[in-house]
Amino acid sequence: MKKTGYLLLMFSLIAVMSCNKENPFEPEIEIIKKYEVVFVSDRNSGGETSLELGDKTELFNTGLDSISQKRLTFNQTWDFDPVYSPDGSKIAFTAYVSESNSNIILYDLAAKTQTILSEGRKPVYSRDGSKIAFLTGESIGIVNSNGSNKVVLDLPDGKPVSVNFSPDGARLIFVLQNGNFSDIYSVAVNGAGLNKITDTEDYEVYCNYSPDGSRIVSVAYTNTVAQIFIMNADGSNRIRLTNTKEWNNKPVFTPDGGEIIFVSNRNGRSEIFVMNSDGSNQRQLVSFSDFADDPVISSDGKIVAVTVDNGIKKNLWFYNRETGQLSEMPGFNANNFSPDFKPVSD
Repeated sequence: MKKTGYLLLMFSLIAVMSCNKENPFEPEIEIIKKYEVVFVSDRNSGGETSLELGDKTELFNTGLDSISQKRLTFNQTWDFDPVYSPDGSKIAFTAYVSESNSNIILYDLAAKTQTILSEGRKPVYSRDGSKIAFLTGESIGIVNSNGSNKVVLDLPDGKPVSVNFSPDGARLIFVLQNGNFSDIYSVAVNGAGLNKITDTEDYEVYCNYSPDGSRIVSVAYTNTVAQIFIMNADGSNRIRLTNTKEWNNKPVFTPDGGEIIFVSNRNGRSEIFVMNSDGSNQRQLVSFSDFADDPVISSDGKIVAVTVDNGIKKNLWFYNRETGQLSEMPGFNANNFSPDFKPVSD
């Protein structure tokens, strides 16, 4: 009886301690629980591979504790490009049968069901979650997120390679490449009002709006080197932000629009950098010993996910901008990449 009473007392103390607001571990636990990431992995390829697409891939998600990794898809396709819906309830992704045959799939996290929305690749959501834009053939498609009202835009000759919604969801911005020429265009979601945003000798490869929609950040090859530019939403006042002999790429605005996180090899290796949105105060954000790429920022701007390639495998790392903490996700001897954060509330 005395032993039983002692054990009950100890369990009670542990329970009280776990509920105590002064518990120094509690803030970290709350931070870990707050964030969720979807990503692509080839860990269950079973040796199945494609010359075009590599080892077979599926979608997984995880919390930042990294021990709760969960397989989401069990498809016969190669699954890529996952993006959470703005409300976090669904994931849109590309399912490839082959490099030239792919569909946009909508995965419902609660129902665990998958719905084919359209042929296409590389889906992006409008900010309100009502529409999804994607690349299809030599054009751009738009579909309501419930699969209705699919529209394929009538574009000038060329191949679109990058598409994003304006913050208000009224327009799309995209890069259209045609031979040696490549420029940025914008168009209303109904296909009207096509505007050519840039007309320079630079070769554009990427563009996106700032969070408030007033500016555009882009990547263009200038004298064969990728550099980052910023301009007003109508293309005026185009300013080159980076000016190094080495390339700069993958710019991502922080949610408040005040900074841009990007990738550069200016130090001889691909690393993650940050600068003010006017190009000032360029500095290395975090250092890796291997090739760092594809920074993705949580919706509150506090966590940055990075894909790091050690020459053998790719894996995800998470950097906490508030604490400076850097952690690697257990990779299970697989390639893990293409992360996207589930939106978080403040």
